[in-house]
Amino acid sequence: MLQSNDTEKPYLLHHLVIHGVLAVAFLAVGWLFPAQYRTLHTDALAQASVEEGQTLEEFRDSLGETNQFGAGQLLDLAAQQLEPSTNALKTLPTDPALDPFFSPSHRRTVKARLGSETKRVNQLLALESQAADYAAAIILAAQLEANGQFHQDLNQQLHSLGLDANTDELRKAMRDFSLLASRLTEPQLGLLMRHTESTLTLMRLAKIAKLQTLVSPFDTFNEVDENGKSDDVITADELIGTPFHKLFGHVVVPHAKGQPVKWDADGNGKLTREEWTALSFIPLKLTEFPAVYAASVWSEQPEKVTRYLMSHGRPGTRWLQNAMRQGRGSMKMVLDRQLPVSDRAGLGHWLPSAAAFSLRHPGWALFVKFLLLGLGCIILMRAWNSFFTVSATGANAVRDFILRRRAMACALFLTLVALGEPIFLQPAQSSEYTVSINLPVLSEDENQTSTPKNNIAMLANSNIVLNAILFLAFAAIQLFVYLTCKSKVDEIRQGEGDPLLKLRLLENEDNLFDMGLYIGIAGTALTLAIKMLAPQFGISLSVAYASNIFGILCVALVKIHHVRGARQQLIMDAEATPGVQTH
Repeated sequence: MLQSNDTEKPYLLHHLVIHGVLAVAFLAVGWLFPAQYRTLHTDALAQASVEEGQTLEEFRDSLGETNQFGAGQLLDLAAQQLEPSTNALKTLPTDPALDPFFSPSHRRTVKARLGSETKRVNQLLALESQAADYAAAIILAAQLEANGQFHQDLNQQLHSLGLDANTDELRKAMRDFSLLASRLTEPQLGLLMRHTESTLTLMRLAKIAKLQTLVSPFDTFNEVDENGKSDDVITADELIGTPFHKLFGHVVVPHAKGQPVKWDADGNGKLTREEWTALSFIPLKLTEFPAVYAASVWSEQPEKVTRYLMSHGRPGTRWLQNAMRQGRGSMKMVLDRQLPVSDRAGLGHWLPSAAAFSLRHPGWALFVKFLLLGLGCIILMRAWNSFFTVSATGANAVRDFILRRRAMACALFLTLVALGEPIFLQPAQSSEYTVSINLPVLSEDENQTSTPKNNIAMLANSNIVLNAILFLAFAAIQLFVYLTCKSKVDEIRQGEGDPLLKLRLLENEDNLFDMGLYIGIAGTALTLAIKMLAPQFGISLSVAYASNIFGILCVALVKIHHVRGARQQLIMDAEATPGVQTH
């Protein structure tokens, strides 16, 4: 049992101070150490930029003549969007690369000029016979090839589709190319196509551009009154909180055929269905696509950019922008490792060597962090008991005390790991860019009935690592409770007093022996509350109920195996003791 000993308090107080200071130091350094599980720490990104610190503005200036014809303007806009304080954004040219090629006479002129070009140009022109509906896009691609702005591997893949008579795949590829060409000017498109090496990357770029510039249906914002009637107009108030409210009444945007159209053309402060449908896509200056474009051409690896966004969705765009703000080194690190980015500050500002170590050896850095946290938890448990002396009734009591301390340290360590790793607290859902269409939803039906399909999706979205940590933490807590109850039973059995007194003491500890059940129910209730309030964490119902199950098992084991056996032995001792009456 644990008893206070006044004669040894000064000595134990000295240990308490030392252990407490060491525990706080280890836990603080471990918590702030610039390493995280499957997440890039912001200090490591900053260190990567120190080693390769080219900024987006410097890259834009390095383009030379290209900067004068549209590509640099889009990069300049992306650089402006990376600055949170930017209010007035640069106006972009409104001449999409594809528009002139809708004219048959322009196509004939370009084809006549390109007829004597290289073999790769003629390979692209030959595709027109198999995808006549996309003649404009094919001739534009051939012109980019003639200007040295079309990747050789992409050209070869399109040529292979033509040789295999795979017209469906060829049409899909040219449709994706057309979508990009309808949003970018020819210099902007050429700079991007220079680094786009496959039809898969082309498809991903087109899908990202489409979803980021998608104009939602008119009825999405047109409110309906209580009688189910609509005024068939959209007011500025109905657009607040969306990219569209910035367009209201003052921005000139390109029409689908390249003709300028003014938003709210009649100036009455209301948007009709005709005015809404006049906008084929959201202007690039009001979307995140300039950052995606800048990352693709700056890194010269659009394949990695699109793969990152396909994996992480819109949060990935924000993480990529954060890396781009710090420099080329940070951006390349994010694209090479394809991991989320943390926004938590660490020791890197005060200890750059720790950030450099994390950058070069991420695995070892994570090991050091967990080691510091583990040592901090162990020392903290020693500090907790340093002010008390341990009076053990036997070797088993000492062993149980040590196991209890280790179980509590383990539970504390797992809790710190779960709270300190942002990957466990991020939405466990698929990327928005992996779906075919993604329209914004103004409200969600909270009473939606769970279907088997929804249940499968919930299982797929569960956070396996976080659930495993919670499972182990619940088990460690119940192990601590079990050892505490077991020690109390042994303490009463081997203590002083007659058997009847010990029986009464055991009865008095019934609430203690039920503590496992109380803690188990509390753990289940807390986990279910977190699951309901923050479903994006991906906590499984099985893990929530595991806390209660562990509590039931703990109480059953304590009462059936230990308490029942101790009472039976005490009753038998009382019967065998002369002069003791049992009831």
